[in-house]
Amino acid sequence: MRGCLQGLAGIIGLLFVGTAVIALLIVNATHVLTNREVVKEALGLEAILAEVLPELINQTVAEQVAVQKVPLPDFDTTLITEMVLDTLPAGWLDGMVDSTVDGVFDYLLTGHEETAVITIDLNPLLNQLQGESGRLLVYHYLEMLPMCEAAQMLTLLSGELPTCVPGGIPLEQLSRQIHAVAAPLLIAQLSVGEEGIVTMPLSTVLTAAPEMREVMQLIRSFYQWAPRVWVLWLLPLVCLLLIAVLVVRSWGQWGIWWGWPLALAGLLGLLLSALIPGMVPGWWRTAVFTTEMASAVDSLWQPLLQQGLVHLSESWASRLGWQSAMLFALGFLFCLFGLLARKAQKSARTR
Repeated sequence: MRGCLQGLAGIIGLLFVGTAVIALLIVNATHVLTNREVVKEALGLEAILAEVLPELINQTVAEQVAVQKVPLPDFDTTLITEMVLDTLPAGWLDGMVDSTVDGVFDYLLTGHEETAVITIDLNPLLNQLQGESGRLLVYHYLEMLPMCEAAQMLTLLSGELPTCVPGGIPLEQLSRQIHAVAAPLLIAQLSVGEEGIVTMPLSTVLTAAPEMREVMQLIRSFYQWAPRVWVLWLLPLVCLLLIAVLVVRSWGQWGIWWGWPLALAGLLGLLLSALIPGMVPGWWRTAVFTTEMASAVDSLWQPLLQQGLVHLSESWASRLGWQSAMLFALGFLFCLFGLLARKAQKSARTR
């Protein structure tokens, strides 16, 4: 009879491990996805842009080279990235992230796409681009370009990104000429209107990407269920209570029978916390960010979304890691207590 009870308790202990790991995963994911401040911190655009801009710069220059049919210039994308980030007004990216996240969370709270609005004030950025900061950005970019060959032509009025520097024109003068043409063209392409403020209802974004709408609706359902996520810990708690009823007859048994499930669950949680940052972005690319959705999302936003997800995954893994470590430590202490209690019990019997 005792052996059957211990076998049943072992099965329940394994059930505790499974349910506790699931609770760790879902509870921490819920905290990350439903906390505005955590999301804003994870989506820090300055850090993300520093990672994705070199690739975007290479892509932009390669497109211009293909159009102009000239050799690809050799330039330092890291330096250009630093110059672009220096050109951006202080705090402007953080403000844009805050506005975007607030708009999305308003939709998650209310479900009304029309009232959830993303507002971006482009005036600080436009002032920088039209001013000396924008001109210096052009100047430093031109410094990296080779001299134009005889067959290469540079049309300053086209607004195209140059891939070589014509001889006989000082860089200072050339940068002012290109900046004077390129800045107004860039602003015209942004279509920001006279006030320089872009107001974009979330419904517009979701209409452009129907599959993104489905994802957002799933996230909203998850968001509405989030306040009740704590109930996932009830089943592991019930498992521990059942173990106590079935096999615990002494302090030593209590420590051992509660200790090993806690320690094993914590160990598995630590393992998953190490795997999550690499697994989640791959799952996003293959299972969520499908070809249809990718075609509806601008090429600039694809890497930004990808990097944002990486940072969210890291936040999730971090919370999961330290909570799993606490669970493992608690299980270890229970096991240690159980062994010491058994030893004390045996010593008492031999006296």
